[in-house]
Amino acid sequence: MAAAVLSSAQNVGAALGLAIMSGFATRATADSLAAGKRLVAASTDGCGRALITGSLFVAAAALVALRTTNARHAVPPTHEPADSTEPA
Repeated sequence: MAAAVLSSAQNVGAALGLAIMSGFATRATADSLAAGKRLVAASTDGCGRALITGSLFVAAAALVALRTTNARHAVPPTHEPADSTEPA
């Protein structure tokens, strides 16, 4: 069950990231074409903007990963020594 949830979350995250980056690329390409650049140069501008956006998302994710505490590293319970005066 956990593997299915993880797989679904990865797929949704990848689709969302692709949608966001393609939106930035499309907008930057349209702006460059409106400014009078040739199609090849405008496409390069769009791809560059998408890559910069993706790298900013990766940097933000790295900061979150570094600041998040590890929940698995719990302190083990302490065992008190048995009292030697009590009968066994």
